[in-house]
Amino acid sequence: MPRTKKDFEAARLGVFATPGSLLTHLSCGIRIKENLSVPSKIWVTVKPQASRESVTKLSDGSYRVTCHAPPRDGEANEAVIKLLAQYLRVPKSAIKIIRGSSGRKKLIEVA
Repeated sequence: MPRTKKDFEAARLGVFATPGSLLTHLSCGIRIKENLSVPSKIWVTVKPQASRESVTKLSDGSYRVTCHAPPRDGEANEAVIKLLAQYLRVPKSAIKIIRGSSGRKKLIEVA
């Protein structure tokens, strides 16, 4: 039974969340399911010290993350994990940087 306005909108569109799936937003406002039941790896390009924070999914399947944090002492990495967790609607503990912790191009595992 839908409880919130977003739930009613998803029900109207015929899109429902299932265990192990994730609702992601498209630019047109329609939601789709992206299955994250198994750990998946994504490539992320980071732009630290940006004027605004955002997460953008690119056409090749990778993501671009812009954040306010400077690339010192792991601050930008923490900001990237926080932003991706909000965007993907998973806990921060489910996101790990596998490769590229000191570079702009990172391989990230989402459990």
